[in-house]
Amino acid sequence: MNISNHAYQRYVERFKDKSEYKNIKDYILKNKNQITDEILEVFEGSTYIYKEKIGEYPVDAHYYIYQNINIIVNETNDCIITLYPINFGFECDKTNSTIIGNLIENIENLKLELTKVNEENNLEIQQKELLLTNVNTEIEYLLSQIDILKSQKNLIEQEIKHLNIVPDKIKNKIKRYVTKLCYSILYKKDFEKDMKAS
Repeated sequence: MNISNHAYQRYVERFKDKSEYKNIKDYILKNKNQITDEILEVFEGSTYIYKEKIGEYPVDAHYYIYQNINIIVNETNDCIITLYPINFGFECDKTNSTIIGNLIENIENLKLELTKVNEENNLEIQQKELLLTNVNTEIEYLLSQIDILKSQKNLIEQEIKHLNIVPDKIKNKIKRYVTKLCYSILYKKDFEKDMKAS
């Protein structure tokens, strides 16, 4: 596990006796191996809590708790970013520890509940996804049937149109012959007389 320079600095500022140093950077340089061992010991004894983007930290991070110390590890879980004490404002360390313990217990119980709900939901989701696949397959089939029916409809309409061509031709011939009969020379003369008379 890597440790960021920021984590070294915060560890010394927050957890070391300030009488031991005047300049943090000098202290870290002189005692880096010891500080590294201490930080890794805290990390190895910690409990994994959660991975998420929480608070002001801009990306997902892994959160660990060791007694009253919060440890934040980077997104890839291979570098300690910072450490800080957990304090709820009570002067009594026992009260703070009790609150931390209760919160950790609640988190663990909720994680178990989440796992159970996810397992139950996953089975139901798989069933729903299978049902959805079947419905989509049926929709695709019906859409293809609609396309076939539309093609059949167009073909039938073309056949009807074609079948109407011959009767239309016959009707046109009848109309032509009737027109010839009706508009014979005698009819025209009678029509002209009637027009003049009126």
